[in-house]
Amino acid sequence: MNNNEKDVSADQQEPVIQEIATQNEDESSPDKTTITSSLQAGINYCQNMADQMMEEIRSLQEKYDSTRQTNRVLKQNLVDLENEKQRLIADFQEDFRKFDSLNSSVKGLEDEILCLKQFLDPSMKMEEDITQTRIEELKIRSSVLQAPLEEQEMKFQKIESSISDLMNDLKKTMNKVEAFEAEMEIFKSIENQLKSYIDNLDVKISDLTLIEDFIGNKEELEKIINSTEEECAAQATSALAKRNEMPLQIKLELDELRARVILQKNKIRSEFLVQQNILDDLKMKTVDKLNQAAELYREIKTEEDAIQNLENLIDSMQNELRSLENQLLPLEQEKTEVQEVASSLLQEIQSLKEEQCSHTEERENLQQNLVQLKLKEETVQKNLEVLKDRKDLNQKLTEILLLKDTSQVENERLGEEKRLLLLKKENLDSENANLIREISAEKQRFSELQKILQKNDSSSVPNNENESEFIDKLRFIKTEESSLVELKEAEFDNMTDKFKEILANYTDLESSFSEAQEMNDLTAEEIRSKQKMLKMITQDNELSKKESSRDGISDSLATENDFLSKSKKSKK
Repeated sequence: MNNNEKDVSADQQEPVIQEIATQNEDESSPDKTTITSSLQAGINYCQNMADQMMEEIRSLQEKYDSTRQTNRVLKQNLVDLENEKQRLIADFQEDFRKFDSLNSSVKGLEDEILCLKQFLDPSMKMEEDITQTRIEELKIRSSVLQAPLEEQEMKFQKIESSISDLMNDLKKTMNKVEAFEAEMEIFKSIENQLKSYIDNLDVKISDLTLIEDFIGNKEELEKIINSTEEECAAQATSALAKRNEMPLQIKLELDELRARVILQKNKIRSEFLVQQNILDDLKMKTVDKLNQAAELYREIKTEEDAIQNLENLIDSMQNELRSLENQLLPLEQEKTEVQEVASSLLQEIQSLKEEQCSHTEERENLQQNLVQLKLKEETVQKNLEVLKDRKDLNQKLTEILLLKDTSQVENERLGEEKRLLLLKKENLDSENANLIREISAEKQRFSELQKILQKNDSSSVPNNENESEFIDKLRFIKTEESSLVELKEAEFDNMTDKFKEILANYTDLESSFSEAQEMNDLTAEEIRSKQKMLKMITQDNELSKKESSRDGISDSLATENDFLSKSKKSKK
């Protein structure tokens, strides 16, 4: 990449140099401005080249930093792998401990299950019988209590129906009261109208009194009229007397006066009659209105009495309701007590059923637990095999470092154990041979004794007590010899089995040691390959540093040479 960048910079330099050269060739007489311009161009070119070099140095620094970072990451990964290895070893050891604890807990559970089975089978039967008898007793008690409960429910239904009827009657009466209140509102409006009408009548009556005062009493008016008539007659007679005495003109005036008085009298009579008729009409109307008001008052009074009666009825109904509520309270208490008793009985039945279900569930759970334990045993066995395999592998991994240093000591110890086992085997063989010799000697003795006994039996029947004791002793010796032979044979078999196990363990140890050696070789090869990779990475980093420093030096030298060549050309 640096070579390519150099080629590019060289390609960029050539046209600039050619331009400067052509400018210098074209200008025969070097001028101050041309020299300064060429120097400025050279300085600018050098500045650009310096910027490019700085950018290249920055990119190389970034690459160096990235490689250092990758080296750090790789080292950290190596450390993490080592930690993971240690963690896996610790996890395996912890898993093996857990497996041991699980195995012991499984054995303890098996023992507990056996104890529980032995303990629960008779107790479960007893509890089932007890629960069955309790259920039957509760059924009898519930059937006995069912009849009074039904009677109480009938009573409650009757009371509820009577309460509903009373409530309907109350609703009806309330509707009636509302209707009556509406009618009362109408009566109140009518009463207000009557009051206004009576007020109007009072006004009219006052007007009539004023008229009566103005007109005066009828008798007084008649007296006045009669007196006026008498006076008029007296005046007439006196006038006639005077008329005869008076001249004609005075007679005419008197006649006119007389006619005027008669007209006035008739007018007053007609007005009085009219006013009297008006008064009679007003009196009749007032009497009618008063009669109507009295009727309305009676109706209002009857309605008020009806309202009072309704209120009394409502009060009586409320008192009846209160009495019914007071009667209901003990019934409700009885009902609640009966319900509580019934609920308690139901709860007892439910609890007994639940106990029975729980017992059955416990039995099922125990059976399921047995099945699960069997499955767990199978899984544990499988896990044991897997864990054994893992344990072997992890032991091989953990023993790689230990066996690497202690392999010779282990081989010597195993050789010593093998030698001791061979000695034990020789000792056992010698003991076995001795036992066989003893058994054969005992058999010979026993056969000789049998022969002696047979001779004694054939010669005479033993009557002595000594001979019977001797025979019993011989039989006892025979049984002891057979038991000793069996014990010795069993001990020999055990010793041979132990020897076989020791040999198998020795062969397993040898194979595991070889496998561990192979694993150790593999891990050593992996560590060597990783170390080689680290060396290669460090070498690459160092080479990249050197190349970057060389490139920087060469580029600076090239820029200096170019600058010098340009300055020489400009001087020429």
